[in-house]
Amino acid sequence: MKHTPGPWEYDPGDKNSDPVVVGSDCHEIAFIYKYRQDKSVTETNARLIAAAPELLEALELSEQAIQAAHRQTDAEWRKHDTIEEQCEKIITNFRKKRDAAINKARTG
Repeated sequence: MKHTPGPWEYDPGDKNSDPVVVGSDCHEIAFIYKYRQDKSVTETNARLIAAAPELLEALELSEQAIQAAHRQTDAEWRKHDTIEEQCEKIITNFRKKRDAAINKARTG
């Protein structure tokens, strides 16, 4: 899958322009029309769209963490601290990316 690389940012526009989501290359990703929506709904939609690359990355990291966990049994985890440390790093990185993506989607 190919998409415009992140990060994407929300630009609220002004009285003469609608809000827009722009990519890291400053090109428009999505125009957010205000038709029949109050400002808070418009901004929430735009923030969610802008967080899409980070949300995708967090989901991809979660898959890595799940695969790593499935490859190991409980006994192997106790025997090999390095495997546990490696999985812990993956999980910690996932949680960091997940939390940042959720925060961006919620607050911009």
